[in-house]
Amino acid sequence: MVTRATGARCRGPSPYCAGQARSSRRYCWAGVWLARRVPRIFSPGCSRAGRRHDVEVRPGPSDAIRFPRWGPYDTRRGYADLPVFIASLSAHHFAVERQAVWSDALARFVDFGGYAIDGEKPRAGVRLLDRDGSLLYGASYPERDYSDFQSIPPVVVDTLLFIEDRGLLDPQNPRRNPAVAWGRLTLAIAGRAAGLLDRRFREGGASTLATQTEKFRHSPDGRTPGIGEKLRQMITASARAYQNGPDTTAARREIITTYLNSEPLASRPGYGEIIGVPEALWLWYGTELAEANRVLTAPATTNAQLARKAEVFRQVLSLLLAGRRPAYYLIEHHGALAAMTDNYLRLLAAAGIIDAGLRDAALHAELRFRADIPLPVPPERGGLAGLRLVALADHRAFMAIDQDRAAIDECNAKRDGSTGNYLRRTGLGPRVSSRG
Repeated sequence: MVTRATGARCRGPSPYCAGQARSSRRYCWAGVWLARRVPRIFSPGCSRAGRRHDVEVRPGPSDAIRFPRWGPYDTRRGYADLPVFIASLSAHHFAVERQAVWSDALARFVDFGGYAIDGEKPRAGVRLLDRDGSLLYGASYPERDYSDFQSIPPVVVDTLLFIEDRGLLDPQNPRRNPAVAWGRLTLAIAGRAAGLLDRRFREGGASTLATQTEKFRHSPDGRTPGIGEKLRQMITASARAYQNGPDTTAARREIITTYLNSEPLASRPGYGEIIGVPEALWLWYGTELAEANRVLTAPATTNAQLARKAEVFRQVLSLLLAGRRPAYYLIEHHGALAAMTDNYLRLLAAAGIIDAGLRDAALHAELRFRADIPLPVPPERGGLAGLRLVALADHRAFMAIDQDRAAIDECNAKRDGSTGNYLRRTGLGPRVSSRG
């Protein structure tokens, strides 16, 4: 039997050293110096070096990978556990047929402290096929996402930028570094310096949509524990933005799409972690993404259409705001979320993002949280081999295997009718039942 990795990406661990605290001031000013010069570093000539951060799938196992050790995205997708999975499968006579090989430039970048740079897909899944191409097992996660920037209603983009970074899509500055907001960074540095003298001063934050996305996906536990990690986020986000050249217009649009698909928005007992605004609309409010896009894009010509548009817009706005403290707003304090949403509705209308009619209708709408817990779409299963692969990989693989794997089993699903007996022998029956 042969496992085949097709397009799986591997994140590289960063040397998160114990001496970080001792050198935090040096990291801070080094980050400011480097970020200000990123447009020069990634100039038209040097952008060719950025494009050398390549990953190529080649025959046989690879020794040119830095597997990640942390990060919600890497853990959720199973990338951090790939060495365990590969070792366990190898012990059961599986072989790596093809594996990713990193370029020297990408390896050096990760060794220096950055996170691996490549195109990260918002959705992943597993498809196990037999040698005839018949499906043995299939699943996808998350179930909903914005496919690209054009699929996002303009009012959602404008609202997000009003809240987070109003100049991100400024057409007058095509070489803008989206990883650094200079006003916020200056305040954060000043606050940190003042805090050394008086603890009443707040340090302030210097996060941008780009650095927040790196944090959501790759920072330890999705948090920023210190200046060293903030610098790592800034460097990685800057390099990602300039990897295709000095004009970051397309990269900045991609940042918006990625942020909306990556924002963690609490979890629900019996379902699990909720990632991204599209998924959260369904899981918290029962609004399907396709309907939300249609309602928010089309003009409201009747009172009923305006009422529905206002309700959906209020839901989206509340989710964008709830990302600051997801569990607090979405689970514990719905009243506080409603009050903050009302405040931003007035601010958005005053700024011209929405008109007075939509503002007033949204102020009268309610956030109706769904009481039921929707079941995930059950994975497609066809035979014993897919379940056997889950068992052999490692017990942790059962949760991660649905995230980003593809494999071909050199057996015939039509002759494989012993799934039930295998579940009873291995004890996987209850886990399979719990997954649908």
